[in-house]
Amino acid sequence: MKEKAIYGLASTYGYPVIDHELIPNVYKINTKLPGSFLIDPLLVVITRNHDYSKEIGWIGLDGWTNRKDPNVTLVLNERGLFFKLIPNSPLGLEFYELVKEGLMTQCSITYKAQQATRDYRWEKNLEFLASLRGDTDKYIVHNLSEIIISEICICEQGKNQETFATVNGNDPRLKGIKFGA
Repeated sequence: MKEKAIYGLASTYGYPVIDHELIPNVYKINTKLPGSFLIDPLLVVITRNHDYSKEIGWIGLDGWTNRKDPNVTLVLNERGLFFKLIPNSPLGLEFYELVKEGLMTQCSITYKAQQATRDYRWEKNLEFLASLRGDTDKYIVHNLSEIIISEICICEQGKNQETFATVNGNDPRLKGIKFGA
């Protein structure tokens, strides 16, 4: 019998993610630089739509939650952070079916930026382009050089359109990724 697993690309390096700030017409753009991802095996969980009551995967064991039997393998490479999740609970199996049916196809991450630098040159370029459209938009651009990832979320639509989730272990987007034995 074929092993049931969910595979995916949780986040990539270099893809600018745009967040609208609370201030009107101000946008924050974060770009994760190559090598910036740091993983704490006690922190990282996989959830559905950033809902921590729907944890379906975890990497390590800890003494203060009921997490048992780690069911996630991570691979970092030059493209970004890949994962393999073996569903080992009723919720995980239900979620596997949602991915299989194409209802959950992208990913998102929750992270804390440890080191970031402002990119004033890009801010000025973006504001100039906005002015050509007649907009008064302002931009805050950060290049993130060190982030601690605490969650991988599988969702309907993420901000980074390069991410994906699939049940097909032979998906061409996984080419060259080795998840261990």
